[in-house]
Amino acid sequence: MSASFLLDQGVEMELDAELREVLAVLDREVPTFSCDSYGFQLNVTKGVAGSQWRFLVNLVDREGRRAIDTPVGFAVVTRRQDGTTSFQVPPRSEWGSTQGEIIDADGRLFTAFIFQILEVFQRLGWIDLPGPLPEG
Repeated sequence: MSASFLLDQGVEMELDAELREVLAVLDREVPTFSCDSYGFQLNVTKGVAGSQWRFLVNLVDREGRRAIDTPVGFAVVTRRQDGTTSFQVPPRSEWGSTQGEIIDADGRLFTAFIFQILEVFQRLGWIDLPGPLPEG
């Protein structure tokens, strides 16, 4: 799966977990993700308590241990009526200026983030992937 295709089409899945569980896992796991010399950090841009959260995905320079303000992408987590949670990375065409300037033009870093979060969801049994994902 190419980074361009993934970002052009977006990703949306239903997670077999409640919103609060998903948020706790994101808080715990995302700081452990890495690609090249960067880590990742989520910054809430908009939230409706108990319903929906929008996150900008920013890089953290592992050597300098400082966050880079310009995001590489964004994701949306939404509570569903049946007790599950929707995780979505909207298609790049829907990002628009409300999400801010995106510095990862080719999507390689953001795709590495997406693959790592999908692997966490798989490990927890919240999704069922058809096979292993490529290395970020």
